[in-house]
Amino acid sequence: MPQLPLKLRLDVRDQWENEKSAVQKSLSELSQLVGLKVNVLLEMPMIWTELQKHFPDQGTFVPNIIGVVKTWTDCLIARLEDEANAEWTERLLDEVQEASKILRARVQVSLSAE
Repeated sequence: MPQLPLKLRLDVRDQWENEKSAVQKSLSELSQLVGLKVNVLLEMPMIWTELQKHFPDQGTFVPNIIGVVKTWTDCLIARLEDEANAEWTERLLDEVQEASKILRARVQVSLSAE
């Protein structure tokens, strides 16, 4: 797997790995809500390899990818907190508890036919 350019590595460090970042705060909130560890696998080198042609400005790449994760996390939190989804929430939590006790998500690229 190719190494990320320095700019992207710095952005990952500052915007993804930093516990005070907005996305880490959202992931922490999700973890507290479900009472489980939340693990998001973000294979940034693979994602960069597949998507770099769509990001001529490297400075926008990491914020965009992290923005997707934060939006997903915030939407999942809203769904879990919505009483209308109580049955779905219980089923999700039961299945995660049985499988691993860790809520896992993987961020990857899926190219559709254009």
